Amino acid sequence: MSSEKVISHFSIDVGMILKDLNSTPNPHLVTRTTGRDVRNAIEVKLSAIRSPALSVIDFSAIEVMDFSCADEVVARLLARFICTDRPQEAFFVLKGLLPSHLEPVVEVLERQKILAVTENGPG
Repeated sequence: MSSEKVISHFSIDVGMILKDLNSTPNPHLVTRTTGRDVRNAIEVKLSAIRSPALSVIDFSAIEVMDFSCADEVVARLLARFICTDRPQEAFFVLKGLLPSHLEPVVEVLERQKILAVTENGPG
């Protein structure tokens, strides 16, 4: 009998979440409220899958991300899943970050002393 854990793979399209939340299409993550709503939607999606999970969070459709959204969507999400009372075992890969996204994402992660894995390009 194998004691290996099976890891669920799960892709989260932030652009689709944002589209579902807004009645008008807007590829900009620019308010803390919007960031909080997107993070909550991601957490709901995660709660529906088996733990442990590898979640690829895809920002490819996002054109603008400000510091408040980087904090809400990236830093707070990752912080929630690395603490000892996390809701489930989940690991994250950030995909599709534009160069303009990196400054706010890096700053909010450094402030919380969190490292993140990114996928930038094919393969």
